[in-house]
Amino acid sequence: MKEKKENYLDYLNLPPTSSADNVEVYSEVLDYCLENNDILNIAISGSYGAGKSSFLKTYFSNIDKSKKIIISLGKYEKTKLNNNSRKNNEYNQSIEKSILQQLLYQVNESDVPLSRFKRISVYSKEDLLIRCSVFFIILFLVIMTIFPSVLDYFIKNILVLYHSLSNIKHVKFVYYNINLALIFTLLIHFLSFCFLDYIFFKCVELLRNKISISKFKFKDAEIEINNKSESIFNRYLDEIIYFFQSTSFEYVIIEDLDRLDESTMFIQKLKELNQLINSSSKIDRKIKFIFAIKDDFFTSARERTKFFDKIIPIIPISSYSNSNEIIWEKFEKIYGKKDKYGDITKKFINDISIFVDDMRIINNIISEFIIYHDRFFEKGLDDNKLFAMVMYKNLYPSEYSNLLLGKGTFPDTFKNITKKLNNKCLELREKIENLKEDKKVIVNECFASIKELKYSFVFSLLNKDYYASYQYFYFDGNKVSLSDFFSDDFDNSRLFKEKVQFYNYSKKLTEDETFRFFGGKNKFILRFEALEKSKEIKLREIQNCIDLINNQIESIYDKNLFELIELYGVSDLLDCKNEYEIFVLKKGYVTNDYDDYISVFKEGILTNSDMKFIKSVKKDEKNDYLYSLFNINEIISRLDLIDFCNKSVLNINLVDYMIKEEKRYSKELSAVYSLFKEINLDTFEFIEKYERFGSNFDIFVDVVIN
Repeated sequence: MKEKKENYLDYLNLPPTSSADNVEVYSEVLDYCLENNDILNIAISGSYGAGKSSFLKTYFSNIDKSKKIIISLGKYEKTKLNNNSRKNNEYNQSIEKSILQQLLYQVNESDVPLSRFKRISVYSKEDLLIRCSVFFIILFLVIMTIFPSVLDYFIKNILVLYHSLSNIKHVKFVYYNINLALIFTLLIHFLSFCFLDYIFFKCVELLRNKISISKFKFKDAEIEINNKSESIFNRYLDEIIYFFQSTSFEYVIIEDLDRLDESTMFIQKLKELNQLINSSSKIDRKIKFIFAIKDDFFTSARERTKFFDKIIPIIPISSYSNSNEIIWEKFEKIYGKKDKYGDITKKFINDISIFVDDMRIINNIISEFIIYHDRFFEKGLDDNKLFAMVMYKNLYPSEYSNLLLGKGTFPDTFKNITKKLNNKCLELREKIENLKEDKKVIVNECFASIKELKYSFVFSLLNKDYYASYQYFYFDGNKVSLSDFFSDDFDNSRLFKEKVQFYNYSKKLTEDETFRFFGGKNKFILRFEALEKSKEIKLREIQNCIDLINNQIESIYDKNLFELIELYGVSDLLDCKNEYEIFVLKKGYVTNDYDDYISVFKEGILTNSDMKFIKSVKKDEKNDYLYSLFNINEIISRLDLIDFCNKSVLNINLVDYMIKEEKRYSKELSAVYSLFKEINLDTFEFIEKYERFGSNFDIFVDVVIN
């Protein structure tokens, strides 16, 4: 499964694509909208992940960049607004500021030279140095021209320096007809000039980098947020008009606006802004605003049609009903067409895909699954379990983070399962005790027939102060006389199916009061059934129930969690927070070896062989009884109590260690001893090997025999 197509990553990209399929119908409608001058505000609607951005990116990929501008608001988590009007104003202005910044700062400063908003431009130090040098030379020449006295003074200084150098004693300044004094004089002045030029360059650079010209208020402006209710769009309307006047933009695409608080208010403001722009005599073309919004953005049809001139719905590609086909198609594109991919079958995908409907999430799940699969390839993990865990990571990221810390549903489930199974065993033993009581009742039954039981039932209820004809039964509220009750035509099953009450002339008894003489309705029914059948048959039925429950108790610790859920249901065993957790535990896609699927093992306190033993025990895979273990104390701490109820835990080194530390590991050792209640081929083989290689055989055998 590691062999993938070279371009497999192309099928798993998360950003919107510029080559979306089947968009011809949408494109036709958008063509009409852009050609119609009366349609200025267009909505592209669809559910999250439906493909709105991909359609827009595909459609505008063939349109000149100078005609379109994209505004995407990155505030994905909604801010809780309160009744504080100042905070609300600041929040609204911050959104308007973000929109205005994205609008104005997507063009170069040279495109809008009269704009009051200064842009920081990247410059070359070499270029700035050359410019400063040229400017400094020109400035020097201008000064010399305007002020001749300065030139005279400069020449005079050169001559003074030259004569001073020439008159130095014991130094010869003429070699081979070269006047070194003149050369030194000119060099000193040239270096002085370069030094002044460099100082000038550093001053200019400092002014450019450190000092904001906007502070002088000559030209530059900044977008200011305050607690006034004035809209930023209104305050800088002239700047916006000038922007469209100076550029060739025709289409403004606005995305993610529906993820903000007060979204309808911002759309209304943008609609008003669009109207003002298109009404301006300075702009000679129509400016179209295109909004990408969710289908449920508006709650009523009137609101939808009131805000926009045209709404183009995008039909989602993926949904809960077809996500299985999309996932399977992705596997086919990545690995080629196969019946199964590793352990992953179409049936598994059909099962688990009901929890995901978004294309981006599907792409990311498959992308992460491939990375995890390739990284864990040597571990030989179950691909179904790995895919289920990667899905959990994507669908419930906060719960997955807790899982990495050893917290949450999965760790708690496997830590508490032994306690819950013990409680379940107590319940089952209580049932056995109740069944044994039922056997006693049947054995001690004194009536010979059902009719005798019914007579005894009625006599226990009769009020002797009144005639029997004035006393009768109620079956689900319907009156039944005593003569009808004793009649051979009376349906005795009504005693089991219906609510039974008795009227003894003075009062109407409750059902509990009616059956009180027999210890309750259930006891009466038990005696009735025992008479209806023979005593032997009824006793045999009860004994079969007792045997069945005993078998459940004996095998309860040998079963996997998903088998236990099938037997006893979810509510008794799990404390899950969401449907997905219940699903993967019930299906066995997450088991007590989940830790293998979320981290890479690094040898430290545990050796690699120790870790292999722990994994095999959790998977209930049989090990060699002589398998060498090193840090047994740490191994025991990594295993749950329920793991010691599996035969896969049988290991001579482990049993030796626990017998030596019996006080410390009494519960774990008891669980191991319970495996020898029945001697079979596996347990007999272990006893045989433990006699030869174990250190505490006498203690071990005594406990097993007892």
